[in-house]
Amino acid sequence: MADLERRGAERWAAADLEVARLSLVRIKREAAGGLGYDAEQDMATLWFQLQAIEDKLNRHEGLNKGARG
Repeated sequence: MADLERRGAERWAAADLEVARLSLVRIKREAAGGLGYDAEQDMATLWFQLQAIEDKLNRHEGLNKGARG
């Protein structure tokens, strides 16, 4: 997640990044509360959320490269 933030996720996928952050908080709470199965399921969802952010950043970076020539 830190890499995505460095690459501009806060600007180009702010809402998605906030959802991912909230998911991470939920996962930590579930794990601390002994709800390993729930945490595992939410980690899988988080992975897909992070991939969606990655895709958005890649598209944005690709557009910028094309605009530069």
